[in-house]
Amino acid sequence: MSKLRIFHQLQAAHAALFRAADHHLRVQIGLGSAQQAILFMLAKKDGLSLGEVAERLHIGKSGLSGLVDRMEAAGLVERTPDAEDRRRIGLHLLPAGRELAERSGPITKAINAELLEPFSSKERETIARFLDHVTSHSQGIVARNVSAHLLKERLNDRPHPDSHRRPPDHRDLQPSGQEKRHHAGHVPSDGRCRERLWRR
Repeated sequence: MSKLRIFHQLQAAHAALFRAADHHLRVQIGLGSAQQAILFMLAKKDGLSLGEVAERLHIGKSGLSGLVDRMEAAGLVERTPDAEDRRRIGLHLLPAGRELAERSGPITKAINAELLEPFSSKERETIARFLDHVTSHSQGIVARNVSAHLLKERLNDRPHPDSHRRPPDHRDLQPSGQEKRHHAGHVPSDGRCRERLWRR
């Protein structure tokens, strides 16, 4: 079996699935997959804050704001200040939003069932465990590996401590005059030899 390219395959799978879901849900019921997810969340627990919804959807508050604006304009949800904490804005389902959540719920269940149909119950458990792992640990895994790679690059690009030293000059390797005389068994000139003999 070829090596799994999980990062690429997850990206491709996510793009393919939600591109198809967005297209067909909008055509059939006038709702995108992210908006559908918000309706499902509020159907289970009405009054979630915008921050809680953004965290569960793994999107920024600014991105969520546009979604909620369109849902409010369609009469599906409404923002309501919290009675005890006026800074907290709760998101509540309106009757039209609840009805749409009930209509689209069976569609999502059918999609889930067909996606998992080729897999045994044991394989489905592995898939679920893997996806939970990705959801819970992606931040740490990506941060560690990006930092480690960049550190390795910096270390590889750092010049060696000896790289700034002047390379040895061939003249530095030549023996001095004194060394030449010592190593060659230098014999004094004839005049000096005669002088020593005369002194004897």
